[in-house]
Amino acid sequence: MFNHKHLLWSLAILPLLAACSADDPGKGGGNNGDDAAREGVYMTVNINPNGKLTRSQTDGDNSSDAGTEIGSNLENRVKTVLIVLADPTTNGYIASSLIKAADGPSNPLPDMTVDGEKVYQAHAKFSKTAMSAYYGLYDEEGVERSVDVYVYCNPMQSLVDAFDALDPTDADWVNWSYDGTGSNSLSELWSTENGFIMTNVSKAKRYLPANMDDWSFYSSESSPFDLSGINNPGLLSQVDNSSDNGGGTIEVRRMAARFDFRDGSQMNVPNGNGAPGVPFTYNTILDDHSNPIVQLEIVNMSLVNLLNSEYYLGRVSANGMETNAQLLGYERKWTFNSNGTPVAGSGNFVVSRYADKKGTGDGINSNYTTYFKYPFFGPDNKVQIGMDENGTNWDVKYVSDLCKEGNPMDDYNETSDYYVWRYVTENTIPAPGGDYNLQNNGQTTGVVFKAKMKGTADLRNSSDPWDQKLYTALSTKTGVNNFKADILYSFAGKKLYCTWHHVQNAALQAAGFNPNAETQNLDRSASLYMACFGAGGFGTVDYTYIENGAVVTKTFTDDLAVDETSANSAWVAWNAAGFPESGALLQQFRQKVTGATFTIYQGSEDPKSGWGYYCYYYYWNHHNDNLNNTVLGPMEVAVVRNNVYKLAVTRLNVLGHPRIPENDPDTPTPDNPDEKGDLYLQVSVKVAPWVVRLNNIEF
Repeated sequence: MFNHKHLLWSLAILPLLAACSADDPGKGGGNNGDDAAREGVYMTVNINPNGKLTRSQTDGDNSSDAGTEIGSNLENRVKTVLIVLADPTTNGYIASSLIKAADGPSNPLPDMTVDGEKVYQAHAKFSKTAMSAYYGLYDEEGVERSVDVYVYCNPMQSLVDAFDALDPTDADWVNWSYDGTGSNSLSELWSTENGFIMTNVSKAKRYLPANMDDWSFYSSESSPFDLSGINNPGLLSQVDNSSDNGGGTIEVRRMAARFDFRDGSQMNVPNGNGAPGVPFTYNTILDDHSNPIVQLEIVNMSLVNLLNSEYYLGRVSANGMETNAQLLGYERKWTFNSNGTPVAGSGNFVVSRYADKKGTGDGINSNYTTYFKYPFFGPDNKVQIGMDENGTNWDVKYVSDLCKEGNPMDDYNETSDYYVWRYVTENTIPAPGGDYNLQNNGQTTGVVFKAKMKGTADLRNSSDPWDQKLYTALSTKTGVNNFKADILYSFAGKKLYCTWHHVQNAALQAAGFNPNAETQNLDRSASLYMACFGAGGFGTVDYTYIENGAVVTKTFTDDLAVDETSANSAWVAWNAAGFPESGALLQQFRQKVTGATFTIYQGSEDPKSGWGYYCYYYYWNHHNDNLNNTVLGPMEVAVVRNNVYKLAVTRLNVLGHPRIPENDPDTPTPDNPDEKGDLYLQVSVKVAPWVVRLNNIEF
C-alpha cells in the first residue's frame, strides 16, 4: 500500500481517461513517451466555495442535526486538482491529470464569475495514449464507455508522483493512505498555504464518447468535453453527463476534521456552574451554605490520541472493520429501540485506519507511538501526565491565548463565538460483534483539560482554621517541592482537605467526635472514617477546632487498636520516616490512600499559570449521540473527516484527576501518449460546508 501524508466539496466532474503530472502533463501512468507522444486531452475545472447545544447526532447521509458551517477562505481554497480515472468495475487505474494555477503554487486557481458566483478555473491535459489504451480494453466499438472519476484537491506532490508512476489496471490505489510518521507531517493534510486535501464523498460514474474517434469533437480548448453536462446534444455522438442522467456535481470533502472551542463557563445553559464574569472558571466546591469556596479555572487543553494515518478515500462498513467495507459510502443514521439499544443494520460505521488493530480491543495497547501522535498512554499503559506535566509531548494550547480578539473564529451563525483551535485526522472505533466498548481511552481521540484550583473570598474569610489553611495553600507557594508543600486530598470529588491532619479531623467529625466529651460514642461505620482509619481506632491524632472563638488543638488517643492496613497507618509510617520522596513507604502510602478512594493532589509549577494545584479532565470526542450518557452506542465516540466539533465545557461538577497517575484512585487504562491533437474536458468543483457538531461537555 502506498502510504501518504478533510472539508466537504462538491465537484461537477465527468469521467476522464488520461494521466498527467505537474511536471509532465501529458504523461500517462507508467508510459514514458517523448514530447510528441504526450499530446493529450485538456480539462477545465470550475470551483465554487459556497456557502443545538448538547451533543450532536448523525442526521441523514454524512450530516448532523447541528447543521453546517461555510468555512473560511483558507479552508475553501483550491490551488490544484488531481483528477483520477478508474474502471468502474475493478477500480483499475486508467489515468490521472493535474490542474494547477498558471502563476505558480503560491496562488489559488484563477477565478471568474459564473451565474453571479465566484468560481475557480484552470486546465489540465490528459494523455490520448492512455485513453486509447482504455478503449482497447473493450471487445468492440460503439459500446457505452464509463469511468469512475476521483478528485483530489490540493494534493501534495508525492501523491501526484505516485499516480504518475502507477501501472494501468492497478486497483490497490483506492486503499492508499497518508502516513504522518517519520519526516511526514500531518499538517500537510490541512496546510493553509497549500490548501486542504479534499477527496470524493461518493463514487462518481461519468460517461465518455462511445468511440475514440468521437474525441475529435473536443479538439480545442474552446470546446472542451463537458464532464458535468450534455455533449453534442441531439447527435448520435451525444454524451449526457448532466445531473438528470446521474452526473453533474461531484462532492468532495476535506480529509481533516476541525476542533473549535469557546468559554463554556459563561454560556447560559441549564445546570452550568460557571463563575459569572470570570472567564473559564467554575464554582466547583461549595460550603455548607452553598457558597463557592474552591473554583476551578481551565488554563489549557491538550489533544491526545491523534491518529497518524488516514485513508485518502473514505469508506464505511457494517461494523467499522475493513472487511466488506464500501468505498466512498455514506455514513447512515442509527435508530434506537425504546430501551436505547441500536436497531441492527439501521446505521453503519465510518472505517478509519488501523481498524483491524482497534477491532481486537488490545492491538494498539503498549504500542501507542506506532499509531498516534500525542498518545495518551505510555508503553506501560499508564497515563503520561505524570511524566509530562507541562505537556511537552502533547499539543498544548492555553485557552487565554486561543480565545482572544484577533484569533480565527467560526462562522457557524451570527451569535456563535467559538474559536478555531486545530485540525485533526479521522479516527473511528469499530464494533465487531456489537462491542461498542472498544471505544476506549487507548484508541479514541480526546482532549485533556487542565484546571487550576483557586480559593474564593468565602474561603479566605471563613472562620474555620482548615478553610484558612486551604486558602493559604491554594494562594501561596509553600515548600520547595511537591512533598514539602502541603498535600491536598479529596474524597468523592466534592470535598478538599489540606494535609492528612485535615483528613483525620474531618473523619473524626464525620464519626461524631466531640473534643469536650470524656467518653466518645463514635459511628465508626461513617464512610469518611472508614476510608481514613479502616476498621480500627484512630490512634493518636491532633484535633483542631474552635472553642470560645479561639483555635484550639488538642491531642487525643484512641483505646481501640488501630487498623494496620488502613490509609491512616500508611500515612503514619511515611510520616515517621520523614516523608521520603521515594521507596516502599511512599508507594505504600499512595496505594493505601488511593485504595481508600482518596485523590492526592500535589502542587506543581505550570510554565504559564505558575505555582498551584492542578487537576485534569479527560474528554473523548463525541460524534454521534445515542441519547444515553452512560452507555456507548455505535459511532458515538469518534472523529470523522469534514466535521467541525465545537467544544464548550459548561460545568465542572467535581474535582478532576491528579497530574500524577499514582495519586489517582480512578486512573484511566487502555483497553500515464502517442497521438497528435489535443482533446479538452471540462469539470466543475464546488466546495460544500463543513458538517457541524456541537458538544457541550459536563464533568
